Amino acid sequence: MMVTLPLLSSISVYGAGLAGLSTCYHLLSLSPTTVVKLFDPHPIGTHGASAVAAGLSHPFTPNGNLMHRGLEGLRISRQMLADAETVANCTITKDIYRLAITMKNEEQCRKMAANHPNHCSQYMASANLPFDTPSLGGVKLTTGLVTDVPLYLQSLKTFLSHKYPSRFTFSSGSTPSTPPPPSSIHVYAGGSSLFSQPRFAALPAALVHGQSYLLPTPVTTTPATPTTPATPATPATLTPAVICGKYILPTRNPSEMLIGSTHEFGVAPLPHETVLETLTSQTLPLLGPLPPVPLNYTFGTRVNSQRHALGRLPILGLLAPNQYVFTGLGGRGVVTHGVCGEILARAILGEELPERLRVRRGRTDAARLGDRRGRRRSRERRGMEDAEGAAEEEAECEVVREEVEMTWWREKYDKALAANTEEVGSIEYH
Repeated sequence: MMVTLPLLSSISVYGAGLAGLSTCYHLLSLSPTTVVKLFDPHPIGTHGASAVAAGLSHPFTPNGNLMHRGLEGLRISRQMLADAETVANCTITKDIYRLAITMKNEEQCRKMAANHPNHCSQYMASANLPFDTPSLGGVKLTTGLVTDVPLYLQSLKTFLSHKYPSRFTFSSGSTPSTPPPPSSIHVYAGGSSLFSQPRFAALPAALVHGQSYLLPTPVTTTPATPTTPATPATPATLTPAVICGKYILPTRNPSEMLIGSTHEFGVAPLPHETVLETLTSQTLPLLGPLPPVPLNYTFGTRVNSQRHALGRLPILGLLAPNQYVFTGLGGRGVVTHGVCGEILARAILGEELPERLRVRRGRTDAARLGDRRGRRRSRERRGMEDAEGAAEEEAECEVVREEVEMTWWREKYDKALAANTEEVGSIEYH
């Protein structure tokens, strides 16, 4: 549904990463009158966590469950990717395998195959995988893919510029030179750079460094025989994307692969020796000892929100009058940036959000769903009528029009601001 708000003429978005471009995309597509101005001090795809994101996209948690908004996020992000790919091909591979290195991994993979057949293959023993690997086996994530994130961001910006030439502008290397009028709308869709200012530092999140190594792809050779000469070294057959605790991803260069990523909570980045040890410990069964010197490495700082019952949720919503925030995508931004950008855009434009059920007494959706499943099984055992069970559930729920990503952090943020003895001040625009 298109939203028409004649009084809302212009919205400024600060930050041209996954969060910022997703917000622009949905603001422009939802409202035929809104003008969106995007600002970033750096060229798109060259700075921040989005510029070094691995691009791994699938709907599963490390435990093999569907992540919160995983399927919805996948659907919306794929539509955005399709629009970006009218400009350039941003997909590196659609072959993603989750391999079992331990018995626990195998149990998780088998559970994924049994519970989610629409999103992953049947469990395959190692001998049945389409490449040679010293693992117990694994599954293919049939709805997963790996995206070239910098190219995707650049292409999405170009798509918006072509589709909305009179309503979308991007300014690189500059931001407004003077504070805007209080009546205008501003969206701060940045990552770690936001947290240098006290107003954002009070958000319930932590900065986490991550390093990934770019390494040569293992090569294979065919030895000479009395009748045939040896063939030259060629990239090994382990070219799909592989998840095995860490990720092993192909790149646009077939002779290179990306291994990552670390999770570093200290102030200073880990030294390369420690990074190498960390990455080797979880990829050794597949790749053997990693070379001590990488071809190159990436370094980024992501914003990890505090853990919620539904996982690490992004932070989005109203920060102050006419000022919105969108941060905390963490390591799942490629999947969730689209759906969260749409939620925020609808809130900014004043569109009524869809109805959903919320359990009274503050219990989480996850707890509600678990209890409802348990009660349903219990009713089946007791032979209770569906209507009686539905009434039981109805009594514990209420209809709301809000999204958890916009509310879970608010109380924590307000308490942190109240406890902050420093002057918060206004937000800087340069």
